[in-house]
Amino acid sequence: KSNDKVYATCNVSVSGIDFKRGDANKDGAVNSVDAAFVIDIYKNNVELTQDEFNFLDINKDGAINSVDSASIIDMYKNNI
Repeated sequence: KSNDKVYATCNVSVSGIDFKRGDANKDGAVNSVDAAFVIDIYKNNVELTQDEFNFLDINKDGAINSVDSASIIDMYKNNI
């Protein structure tokens, strides 16, 4: 079993605003700030739109949690 991870990136334009998968604070960059934001969303049960949820559920397990936050860190470290 390989420990290699594969991530798909996706950019979507909504009313002229670009969103990147994992860009929790919607500033156009995926970084550690987004990972921290995901933890905040998880800990505080922040309500998300379906689109926001889809972009932050990185591993597509139907939950926003620390696994997604760790995946965002991996994406940032690997420049994905």
